[in-house]
Amino acid sequence: MIDVRHLSIPHVLQLHGIATPSAAAAISSRGRLTWRELMDRANRIANGLRGLGLKSGDRVVLLFDNSQELLELIVGTIVSGGVVVPLSGLMTQEVVCRMTRASGAGFVFAQGRFLARFASDDLAEIGAERRFATQEHEGWTDYESWLARQSAQVPALDYPPDASISILYTSGTTGTPKGMEHSHFARLLYPLVLGPLLGIGRDSVTVLSTPMYHNGTWTTMLPTLYSGGTVVIDEAFSAHGFQETVSRQQCTHVFMVPTQLILLAADSGFDAAKLGSLRTIMISGAPLPGDMLESLRAKLEHVDLCEIYGMGEGFMTFSSARKGKGSVAGSVGRPIAEADTDIQIIDDSDRIVEPGIIGEIAGTSSFMLKGYFGDPEATRKAVWIHPNGRAYLRSGDLGRFDENGFLYLAGRKKDMIISGGVKVYATDIEGIFMSHPDVLEVAAIAIPHEKWGETPLLLAVMKPSARISEEGLREWGNRQLGKTQRVDRVEFRSSFPRNSLDKILKRELREPYWKAG
Repeated sequence: MIDVRHLSIPHVLQLHGIATPSAAAAISSRGRLTWRELMDRANRIANGLRGLGLKSGDRVVLLFDNSQELLELIVGTIVSGGVVVPLSGLMTQEVVCRMTRASGAGFVFAQGRFLARFASDDLAEIGAERRFATQEHEGWTDYESWLARQSAQVPALDYPPDASISILYTSGTTGTPKGMEHSHFARLLYPLVLGPLLGIGRDSVTVLSTPMYHNGTWTTMLPTLYSGGTVVIDEAFSAHGFQETVSRQQCTHVFMVPTQLILLAADSGFDAAKLGSLRTIMISGAPLPGDMLESLRAKLEHVDLCEIYGMGEGFMTFSSARKGKGSVAGSVGRPIAEADTDIQIIDDSDRIVEPGIIGEIAGTSSFMLKGYFGDPEATRKAVWIHPNGRAYLRSGDLGRFDENGFLYLAGRKKDMIISGGVKVYATDIEGIFMSHPDVLEVAAIAIPHEKWGETPLLLAVMKPSARISEEGLREWGNRQLGKTQRVDRVEFRSSFPRNSLDKILKRELREPYWKAG
């Protein structure tokens, strides 16, 4: 019998280095990196790590801004059989050290400007020979000089489907970030399932406009690399810079979070012609207001604006008007059947509810994580068991299905406002106020009320050209809202607090009002 090896991302990437060596694998501020050069550097990383004692399944922490170094270290760690643990440079020293300890990492690579995020005591068990920096620093090994000494030979390794490939940390909008541990098989489904849905192939040029520690970035990065395409590394997003990058590099695909799209649409220098090469914008991370989505569709008629809703932990829905999946206004689409995705809506008693009824979204699929690394209790709490025995993840999001299987979101369960015993969904309020032409972004939160217990407060970030007052905006919005939905007042803000994945931290917005009360 012929022994056929398992299909794997590392093996396919090695073939691109052989079959199309001079094609561009990545473009960054350092210039053009060919597939041969990328895999040469990745193999040097892999062989260097194995030479220092790395065994398959060992964790490797990476703390970098988007850069060529981060990309090659992600690929090199995967090729080594190690587990990629990319951390956010927005995290404090305390959080970086805590995550490094929690991951049980045996190796650390850091960009020079982030070295201060690591306390020496927290790295005591990781010797200097296993700590690498992009600049000379006492107690750290110089990355480039170490890399130059390693072999570029392709490692003779196997990558079992159930072996771990990455630990990406959750956004932590409701507490301490948790490490999502995924297998090689789960990540392989990104190119095999999401790639075709997004139209990603060998000719794709995908701009990475979000950080590589963001799970959403992997939804376009992995399919592009797997297909032998090119990734363009956007090191610091701005509306103007993004348009220039797309125009200059003729980018075809991008993953973006709603905040980026809001900034892009509001940019005074917005030029649809500069985005003429784009085929697909994949949107996820938070709900995009319907009016904003339609406005973008009008401005970018040639672009397929796809929405993906789900959890980085392991289930997704997909909505696209041009990929044969259908699109319904206000919906985030249907579960991705190609990944064996099933989603149920459950009530407070964990019972499945009928279409049209709002409840908590719970889902499962073959994208599913293995668990939260080193935290079995958090894994247990996240799971709901279907009557058929299958494990589903609780999302903490509220939503409902229509009779045709399209999913609609109703906000975070913890963000729901209960005023006089009536459930008020923040997303309903936000959707109305986002349609005002002077509004850039809003957040509806619950504040204490003597009579009703809670009442809605609308916080708004306005466009520079805005002329309406807080009271004027409140009156305008309340005229369109139901009696129980009307906001008590409107307050203008210059910005909102955000986590490392750019999600609004509503708990921080609520906290001062409840402390005062």
